[in-house]
Amino acid sequence: MTSFYIICVIISILFLLWFLSLGEQHSTLQTLLLVTAVISNFGHLSIAISKDLGHALFGLKLTYVGGCFLPLIMFLIIAKTCHLKIPKFLVGLMASVQILIFGLVCTIGYLPIYYKSAELITVDGLSIIEKDYAMLHILHPISLYLYVIAGSVICIVSLGRKTVVSYRNVLKLLFALIIGVFVYLGERIMGIKVEILPLVYSIQMVLVVTPMIRNNTFSINANAIDVFGEYSNVGYVVFDKKMRYMGCNDRALSVFPELLKYRLEYVLKDKKTTFTHLLLSPLREASRMNEKGILKTDIFPLNDKFYEYRIATIVKGRRKAGIVLEITDVTLRQKSIELIENYNKNLQAEVESQTKKIREIRDKTMLGMAQMVESRDLSTGGHIRRTSVVVSIFAKEILKTDLGLTEEFLKDVERSAPMHDLGKIAVDDAVLRKQGKFTDEEYTKMKEHAAAGAEIVSKILTDIEDPEFVKIAVNVAHYHHEKYDGNGYPDKLSGEDIPIEARIMAYADVFDALVSKRCYKEAFDYEKAFGIISDSIGTHFDPKLADAFMACRSELEEFYSTQQ
Repeated sequence: MTSFYIICVIISILFLLWFLSLGEQHSTLQTLLLVTAVISNFGHLSIAISKDLGHALFGLKLTYVGGCFLPLIMFLIIAKTCHLKIPKFLVGLMASVQILIFGLVCTIGYLPIYYKSAELITVDGLSIIEKDYAMLHILHPISLYLYVIAGSVICIVSLGRKTVVSYRNVLKLLFALIIGVFVYLGERIMGIKVEILPLVYSIQMVLVVTPMIRNNTFSINANAIDVFGEYSNVGYVVFDKKMRYMGCNDRALSVFPELLKYRLEYVLKDKKTTFTHLLLSPLREASRMNEKGILKTDIFPLNDKFYEYRIATIVKGRRKAGIVLEITDVTLRQKSIELIENYNKNLQAEVESQTKKIREIRDKTMLGMAQMVESRDLSTGGHIRRTSVVVSIFAKEILKTDLGLTEEFLKDVERSAPMHDLGKIAVDDAVLRKQGKFTDEEYTKMKEHAAAGAEIVSKILTDIEDPEFVKIAVNVAHYHHEKYDGNGYPDKLSGEDIPIEARIMAYADVFDALVSKRCYKEAFDYEKAFGIISDSIGTHFDPKLADAFMACRSELEEFYSTQQ
């Protein structure tokens, strides 16, 4: 039987060392419970191997360290677990009573007030103390009964109330308290000689400390600091790896009051509450992830506020122990972002509106300048307005082809059309206003309007317009008189060396000249005009644009019929 006591001592020591090696934030009660159990087991071993009464009585007094103080420690642990705050004066009173009882124990062997007598006997090679209890010994079992009753009442009341406690933990504590007291009393009542309390102490250590270690693992404060590095004005909710609720702080309760109804180790199963409706899915998803660190984060609205949640792994050693949910009020930040976004949207809309107005003013100014130039040319009345419409109709057909020209590009060509003859402002009135055919010298001067127009357009638009539009407008003014076969002016470009925007403008410019009356000719009918253009495809005009232009015939005829 000696080996039984040795094994119990070894188990209790190993359990204590394991507990201290975990690196948890141990409470005084946890440490006292384990140390007291170890001392008591040493006492029982000392009695078992004693050879004289003096050593046996010393061991007996060590056993009473557990007998007197373990029930008190167990009671205080139960109260703490069940969130019952015991007044300090009452704790002091209870501790004083237990110290008094232990003081009476210390009189054993000296005074007959706790034990009348004690004798060392040997049973099967095991030393046992035969005791004759004195009157004051009754204080010890009375105190044990009181702790069992008080602890049981606290556990039962806690289980019946909607208190944030774990059923399993409370029942374990209650069982640990009852088993210790009843084994002690049972031994005395039944007169059992061999002490089995060392085994009971070992069982109590497991039943009491294991749940407390688990609670420490999911400590709100510890995990908030370990995982997020902060713990102020932020809500935290902790779950184990099986998605069982392990607690929250007051800030989390202020956001989700329904958490107060969840018992510890409650498994979230449905979406009937606001908390589960908003966060159950991301919590379940995070619990299935094997990664460490922050697993998920997002923002959700609730009661006219915005909250950001972060879900992170709780790691103990190298294993994933659970997850912690952080909830932060980001209403001010979110509203600031919304204000900035709205401001930016309004600002952008205002900028776009003002830009549109400026562009309209600029386009009208350019058109006015072009019309002013046109008013000097007696042979081209309405040419600018009509060619702009022709380009617009032509552009819609080009979009239907596979030439790869974008709507934005063709819009810029359309905007550039009124500026194509702006260079005529530099042509002498004697030439520009002449009615009849030009001489070779006059024609040479007239041809200078293309290069002059490009220079004027560039000076007016550069630095105030998009560079791509400036390039298109300059090319339209500069090269709209170039011919596909290279016989045009001013640079005698040919083929695709002529910018595509100028090749488009060439169709509109020539067509309007053909179907409009000039001082040197009458207007051609549509059949003749389209015939001339058809005959000039490949010489004057780009063949790739021909089909699109011919497809505009009915719409062009309809437009020009309204101009008569």
